[in-house]
Amino acid sequence: MSYDLRYLAKLCGAELCGDPEKVIAGISSLERAAEDQITFCLDSKHLEQLKATRAGAVIVNNKIAEAVNGNALISNNPHLAFAIVAQALHPPAQEAEGIADSAVVAVSADIAENARIGPNVTIESGATIGENVQIGAGSFIGADVVIGNGTRIRPNVVIENRCEIGSNCLIQPGAVIGGDGFGFARNGDAWEKIPQVGRVIIKDNVEIGANTTIDRGAIEDTVIHQGVKIDNLVMIAHNVEVGENTAIAALAGIAGSAVVGKRCSIGGQVGIFGHITLTDDVVVAATSLVRRSIKEPGVYSGSVYADRLDKWQRNHARLVELDSLARRLIRLEKEYSNDKE
Repeated sequence: MSYDLRYLAKLCGAELCGDPEKVIAGISSLERAAEDQITFCLDSKHLEQLKATRAGAVIVNNKIAEAVNGNALISNNPHLAFAIVAQALHPPAQEAEGIADSAVVAVSADIAENARIGPNVTIESGATIGENVQIGAGSFIGADVVIGNGTRIRPNVVIENRCEIGSNCLIQPGAVIGGDGFGFARNGDAWEKIPQVGRVIIKDNVEIGANTTIDRGAIEDTVIHQGVKIDNLVMIAHNVEVGENTAIAALAGIAGSAVVGKRCSIGGQVGIFGHITLTDDVVVAATSLVRRSIKEPGVYSGSVYADRLDKWQRNHARLVELDSLARRLIRLEKEYSNDKE
């Protein structure tokens, strides 16, 4: 797609300084942008690249606008403005119109006329597919699944029976929604499977990354609230609840029945224990292990290398007392100094 700067400035709510008729056809970096591309610069760390760029336009804030030698879109939030412009210049690929000949669709499935169903898709009985939904090649949509308007399902996605997907969601290739949770009861030396009868409920405007798995609830539902963004290779166990507009980076794992609040940021490779709660506005740094509930907003971090269990248990017991031990040591040092005087 191509648009002139007048249109792009209005689209992202930026002030235009330069040629309003300049046509932009794509995005690129400061270093590599060509004359028909747009880029962005967030701060003064990159002033040299900003001054040297060949881009047709640069999105910047007021503080560094004077360093732009050509066309500029001035925004209070250049990163957001760039995202909006990039969406316009690079819209998502569209599945072919209609239902592919090789798709297998149950007679009782309710599919909107303008939905796009790709090759080798399976849609089982009772499924409801909303307006402008796109389902990529090889995906499986189970019985009684509901998919809201405008949602895009990329190739080879599995959505199991009775799960619900909201409107305007994006589910990337290989994701599995509604597989069985890890529920077993001891039977002597063996394990007895506990049927997982809940669902996965995904609200509107959620994005789920490639090869991410979200398990159905054991009895009640697993719920992913509106606006949540989940990266690739994330594991979300049964009965987890993730609050609105939370972001979860790749390789994170959330154990069963944990509750993550609104607007949280969960870093890559974070592990969250089951049956605990993170309040709203919590940031957990990458590779951290969250063992207990977090009741106050803030930034949290903590990870320890693996060691022999008996040694780790002894060290951890002492680690918990480290602060009180330090205070005792300070007090003893003061007493010793006073005695010497």
